[in-house]
Amino acid sequence: HDPLKWVNDTGSGQAALVAGGLDASIVSKIVDLENKSSWTLMHRFNSCAEAIQSGDDLRYVYVWLRFSALRQLTWQRHYNTQPRHLTGAQENLTSTLARQFARAKDPIEAQYVRMCLANVGKGGNGQRIRDDILHIMHRHKVKEVKGTWMEEWHQKLHNNTTPDDIHICEAYIAFLENGGGH
Repeated sequence: HDPLKWVNDTGSGQAALVAGGLDASIVSKIVDLENKSSWTLMHRFNSCAEAIQSGDDLRYVYVWLRFSALRQLTWQRHYNTQPRHLTGAQENLTSTLARQFARAKDPIEAQYVRMCLANVGKGGNGQRIRDDILHIMHRHKVKEVKGTWMEEWHQKLHNNTTPDDIHICEAYIAFLENGGGH
């Protein structure tokens, strides 16, 4: 008997290869959520917190968050998330994980909680990050021209700001200050 099994969400075209003995219902639930027409990192964080609270196996939550952290899963699809809502979802997930750590029954469960936390990100005030980046862009007269990556990134700042955006902004300004684009 084959120790590996394909779990396929018919109609979506996505499937996952899982080791035998794993709970295919949890994998199917995650695949169904990830295939919603509107989906963001905020939704994923809230769904992960709900999965933990309902007693789902932390191994699945860890793999889910790991794929997200590696940007193998969509962070935003057909939904605009305000930075404060993303921050709230992230705080909810980290608080849920902290409570789970305090209740951990054994060192392996505690380790899975730690590994989950390592994939959530350090957090921060998403609204402040967004506002600071937009202030820097305006101070340097960086325009958001329709149909360019700048416009798309600017929209991302409105909907899903992350600490990585600070480095993107700094690099782009350095590019412009050193004659880039001319």
